[in-house]
Amino acid sequence: MELADMCIRASKTSFLYGKDVVLEGLKSADMNGQKGVVGGYDPDTDRRSVYVPEVSKEVWIKPQNITLANGEKMEKKLNLVDVADRFGNAALFEVSSS
Repeated sequence: MELADMCIRASKTSFLYGKDVVLEGLKSADMNGQKGVVGGYDPDTDRRSVYVPEVSKEVWIKPQNITLANGEKMEKKLNLVDVADRFGNAALFEVSSS
């Protein structure tokens, strides 16, 4: 159940993976406005990693502090982790039943 919960939470922002983004609303004023590329997900903090090439570092950012660099709207995507298939099984059923 914990694995399924982590996957469901990660999938809420998975559409950001690999996208060019701008950081905003951070306490560290020098990082606001920085551009970067979104990477992995930390299930302990619900943050996404963002590599910022200008300062050559990776930072962990809350999704609400990320906007897409190309002006594309951030919209919720369908969560496929817990959606049942035509046989009634969820995506993690086979993994967890092994």
